[in-house]
Amino acid sequence: VAEMTKLLHGASICVDATHPYATEATRTICEACETTGVEYHRLLRTESELPKNSIVFETAAEAAEYLESTAGNILLTTGAKELPAFKNLDIKRIFPRVLPTLDGIRACEALDIPHRNIIAMQGPFSLDLNRVILEQFNIQWLVTKDGGAVGGFMEKAKACAYCGARLIVLRRPRENGETVESILERCRKLL
Repeated sequence: VAEMTKLLHGASICVDATHPYATEATRTICEACETTGVEYHRLLRTESELPKNSIVFETAAEAAEYLESTAGNILLTTGAKELPAFKNLDIKRIFPRVLPTLDGIRACEALDIPHRNIIAMQGPFSLDLNRVILEQFNIQWLVTKDGGAVGGFMEKAKACAYCGARLIVLRRPRENGETVESILERCRKLL
């Protein structure tokens, strides 16, 4: 909060355009705006239309519990912070796609995920790259969040359809916010 408060010094408006699942970051930004008196606006990403055969869960823990009774390799694209929820699964089945950072690799190592299973890359990823990853690692299950178009959600969903993998989606946290158009209008008024 202190760092965000310092960053907001002298600002008139703050647009929180963080990932829809970055609830901790949003709380921090809100608190810093309240402390500084800076006007806060939450930019909402448009939710994706989920394919009909998607399996939807509220939490990563629920998805992991479901996957315990399945067979086949699992591509986790939910981020390093969600990895501990999958600790009870057979680690040989887990292929986490994480950011290529020390924190991302360490999160995988904390679960004893073999290095050969770690896919450390920065997205978003094209349909073709998603498809190739699914094929290369013989993935039957892809677990993701609905990051919208910016997060490459449809490319993952289409790759699953193409390869016959099942799509598991972690439901977005409920939030209030505004469209790009309404936030841009507010910014124009400030100028």
